[in-house]
Amino acid sequence: HGYLIPLSLMYFRRVRHRAHQLQVSLSHQVPAYLDEEYPILIDITNVDDRELDVDLNVLLQPTDIDGAGNERVYYDHVPLTHGPIITANYVTIDEEKSSGLIKGIPLGILKPGVSVLKKLFLVSVGEAGDRVLDISVQSRLPRLTSPTSPTTPISPDSAGPAVDTTETLETLVVPTVTPLKANFSTTYRRS
Repeated sequence: HGYLIPLSLMYFRRVRHRAHQLQVSLSHQVPAYLDEEYPILIDITNVDDRELDVDLNVLLQPTDIDGAGNERVYYDHVPLTHGPIITANYVTIDEEKSSGLIKGIPLGILKPGVSVLKKLFLVSVGEAGDRVLDISVQSRLPRLTSPTSPTTPISPDSAGPAVDTTETLETLVVPTVTPLKANFSTTYRRS
């Protein structure tokens, strides 16, 4: 005997994972100067009560001022007088370098109360103005190991519950200025 349940009596619930608690702080000394490696310290602290596996992503936003005005050509931070015009800002962290996105820098598993410190370098070329960085810290619960082999991680493609991840975003605007300004003029004097 089958019973029909009216749809109005059925309840649907969505279960969501509790967001991970990470504290992200950025330290830097403004302003940045053109053609220098400008250091930015990224301090990430696990203030959650769980261990978290953490990755870092950095996106350097393109600017409208790149290549505007007095176009200069650079090779390894040195202005050239010929060749193609290259005025690309870029960021470096560890061994990674990009004029756009650096993705998936592993920071390891952070226990509750533990911090990790990363140093990012911004190199600005072209014209003075603001440079914008989007910093994304992605966290997830550490992967469980397979019951048959305690040292083999479970494949991320295997069927199972939804992955418990959280993304913490920070946007940083770095004012960038010309380190030196010089004006030249010619004056004639009688002897």
